[in-house]
Amino acid sequence: MPEALLWAAAILLAVAAGWTWNGWRHRVANRRSGNRPGTT
Repeated sequence: MPEALLWAAAILLAVAAGWTWNGWRHRVANRRSGNRPGTT
């Protein structure tokens, strides 16, 4: 497998992991603060 494909896969995985982690953290924070709309 070419090195460029490995780098692309690693970057995509990192972006996807960060996106899901941020979404999960925001979901937990929203649930903790009483689930008020408009507080992002």
